[in-house]
Amino acid sequence: MRMYALVDKETGVVLKLMGLDVMVARDVKEDFKKIVEKDDNIILITTYEILNQLKKEIKESKKNLLIMPIPDRRKGKKVDIFKDVIKRTVGIEIKIGR
Repeated sequence: MRMYALVDKETGVVLKLMGLDVMVARDVKEDFKKIVEKDDNIILITTYEILNQLKKEIKESKKNLLIMPIPDRRKGKKVDIFKDVIKRTVGIEIKIGR
């Protein structure tokens, strides 16, 4: 299983600094096809905007995909991802700080 990031240029810079292998999306559908051809089990990090463009391709894919959507800098959803994950996993909301 490999992890891929299909994101816009600005988000790609941040993910590269974190040490991830990043593919900057130029032609989203073609780039997705290239990723899917590489492996059968894929973890894909992508922005909500790109995810919306790939809904049909993801549904038609016969590969094992784990999609991790992240907000982008321009149009990202204003949510605290870690807060949401903890709430879903633990079942309660944890407040940190004052």
